[in-house]
Formats: sequence, structure tokens, C-alpha cells
Amino acid sequence: MAREREFIQEGIRKADIKEFLRDSLQKAKFGGVEIRRTALRTRMIIYAERPGLIIGRRGRNIKDLTEILEKRYGFENLQIEVEEIPIPELNPHIMASRIAAMLKAGRPFRRSAYMNLERIMEAGAQGVEITISGKIRGERARTVRFVKGNITKCGEPAKQVLEGLAVADLKQGMMGIKVKIMPPDTKMPDRIDVEALEERAAEAKEAGEEAAEAAEGLEEGAAGEAVEAEAAADSEGADAEEPLEVEQTEESSEVEDTTKESRIEEDAGEAPGSEPEGRE
Repeated sequence: MAREREFIQEGIRKADIKEFLRDSLQKAKFGGVEIRRTALRTRMIIYAERPGLIIGRRGRNIKDLTEILEKRYGFENLQIEVEEIPIPELNPHIMASRIAAMLKAGRPFRRSAYMNLERIMEAGAQGVEITISGKIRGERARTVRFVKGNITKCGEPAKQVLEGLAVADLKQGMMGIKVKIMPPDTKMPDRIDVEALEERAAEAKEAGEEAAEAAEGLEEGAAGEAVEAEAAADSEGADAEEPLEVEQTEESSEVEDTTKESRIEEDAGEAPGSEPEGRE
């Protein structure tokens, strides 16, 4: 249970930091904050449409902001970085603050919502949802919702939807503005890119052909090496057998000669009419 309380307190702290930065950096068009903790320091990345107003001359504003955050939230070795938002129309915090500014200036809420809705879609968003709640007309509060494109409410794609909040303090009361934007690079499970599949198939086919050619080359090389090895083995066997045959023939001829001589001597000794030496 203590672990759960730590997570809850950490979430409340991050929400408080975001609200404080949104209120103090309205002129710089605050677009969100990201906090990263390491073993040596805490790194805070602030996204804004006008980063120069946050940094100030010679970094005075950012130094003052660093000191305030360290004292208020107990950060140690805090390092603040400011990054400019390349496309403000795709940032929900900036668009919500723009709608709030238009409502403060006295613009009709429908015109303000539709104008920013078209700007966001022209920037390349897949879907937009703008919700305005409060005392829009009359004493009774109500909520009006403007939607264009596709906005997922559940599943894995819903985690990629960006959400921003802003508050407009008007004479009739507070009005809340909530903006949800689905970025252009959101991957939907029901959408199939046929061109990408064809490119992948072509690449796989080329890779298969190259692999087949390489395998054929290896087989041909192995066959050539095997033929050369057999030829070398045959030549070595022939060279090794020739002197053995010569030696065998020489030995056999010598044996035959000795047998012939012995037979001749035996025949001469056993011939009729011949007498052995020593008898007279």
C-alpha cells in the first residue's frame, strides 16, 4: 500500500509541476514538460513555441526558473533544457491555449473551435477532438464537443493520442478547454500499407535470388574442389603403385630364375647313364 501511495504522490507532483509551468510560461507558449531522473542529476525538458522567452538574456530567466523549481519541489542538481516545437498545430497544449486566448478576446466559441480544428487537420493530424465546458451561454454550464477525423478511445492506439488542457477566465465564469490530437505517425491496426508490403516483398524476393545465386556458386566451387581432390588422389595413387609393381615383377623374375636353375641341376643329377663322382 505504501508503494501505491508513492506512485500517487509522484503523479500529483508531476501534475502540479506541469500546471505551474503552464501558468508561468504562458507568453512563451508552453507545450509540455518531460522529467528524466538519473543517478547524478534531474533533467527537465521544456517544450515551447518561443524558447527564447524562457531562456532570457544570457540565461537569466532559466536560472531563476531553476532556482524556483529546486526550492519549491526539492530538486537536486536540476538541469533545464528548452526545445522548440517544430509544428505548433500538432501540440495540444499550444492549441488549447490559443482557443483560451481567443475566448478571452471575445471570439465566439464555435468559430474559435472550428478555426483551430481546421488548422490542426491541415497540419497532418489523423483526428482532432476539442471539448469546451463551462457557462458558454446562459447561467447553466454545459459541454460542447467538436470532432473531426479519427480519435481512438481504447486499445493500444489510444495511448498515442496527445492531450492538452487550458482554462479561460471569463466574466461569466471559468471555461475549460481540452484538446486531443492523434499524430500523423500513429499506427492503426486496421490500416494496411499496400505499397510498403509490395516493397518488402520485392526486397525479400531480391534477397532470396541473391541467396540462391550464392548457394549455386558455393555448390559449383565445392564440386570443382571435389573433382580436383579426386584427380589429385588418383594421381597420387598411380604414382604410389608404379614402383611397387616394378619391385614385384623384379622379385618374381628372380624367383623364377632360381627355380629354373634348381630344376636344371636336379634334372642333370638324375639323368640316366650318368654316374656320380667318386665311383670308378
